[in-house]
Amino acid sequence: MRPQYLLLAAFAYHLAPLAKPSKHDHRKLSPDRQGSRSTRLVTTDFLFQHRGRVMSLNMKKMIIRALLSGLSTIYASTVFSKDVVTVLPEAGQFFFEELRDIPSMPNPLMSADGCRPCEMSPVEGEFAQQIEAMGWAILSEISLEQFRLVTFAGHLTQGTSGMCRVLNSFVGVFEDKQFIGVIRLENEEDAHIGWMGFIQEGVIRLSSGEFISSPIADIRVADDTLIFGPVSEFTSHCGNQSAMPNVIGISIIEGRELLFSYGVQPVKTRPADWGQEARLVANGVSEVDGCSGGPAYCMFRYEDNFSRLSVVTQGEQEFPNVVRFWVDCKTE
Repeated sequence: MRPQYLLLAAFAYHLAPLAKPSKHDHRKLSPDRQGSRSTRLVTTDFLFQHRGRVMSLNMKKMIIRALLSGLSTIYASTVFSKDVVTVLPEAGQFFFEELRDIPSMPNPLMSADGCRPCEMSPVEGEFAQQIEAMGWAILSEISLEQFRLVTFAGHLTQGTSGMCRVLNSFVGVFEDKQFIGVIRLENEEDAHIGWMGFIQEGVIRLSSGEFISSPIADIRVADDTLIFGPVSEFTSHCGNQSAMPNVIGISIIEGRELLFSYGVQPVKTRPADWGQEARLVANGVSEVDGCSGGPAYCMFRYEDNFSRLSVVTQGEQEFPNVVRFWVDCKTE
């Protein structure tokens, strides 16, 4: 041990008041959570307890402040990773938690009664397989520059029409094949982490784990840093020749007007002459291209000179809200 560590430990030992031994409260990541909300000290018990003496909370805080202010850093080369993940405040209740190991979890796809909720696609990627081996259900896996991201969950609920709701879910982050931590929520019971996919080149969109999934955040890389931020106001497509506004969460009547302001036009379709499709056409939304029963999804088609846009709404109201959209390039 370096001399400055010994000095600090001795200082702590002699000044710490006697107190009753207490159990350390290590919160867990369902069930083996490690790390904390930000880069932190890991295992400094030799400073906080010696020969049955336990420091007061104020003394612990003083030592930690001293360590973090530069007096010394315990095992910095092995405990701290470089600042490679940034969660923007605008992203809401998300934060990055640095971890050294993948925590374990009872497999949510296996239950005592033999039922398998939410049938998942086979796991293929090596990083997703590492997480699956620890008992998690894998939702999606995707690569972005030097990072590999895996969304995984510890609790699944089967809904109707093949829908699934996921809870206790996380975005696992690997950098250069090394697991460095997870992006997570303050409340693990929120279903805000579900599936990922590219919304445009270099930008991953994270969708929620609700029965009716909706976009939650965009993920990109800038200056070798993984940036987790809110859903972008618009995205570019097809070699930056098409720009599409974010119409998620607004009604189709508002969304189509916003799309028209970006130069997008409705596509002529053949809607049914009954039910919700007929009502939409009667209200001037002629580009509807089919509606379903159950969750009441409707599809709408648009285009510009370079791309084709598909928009999906959900609900039975006069003008249902948009829940997702995607773009296909005409040259593909």
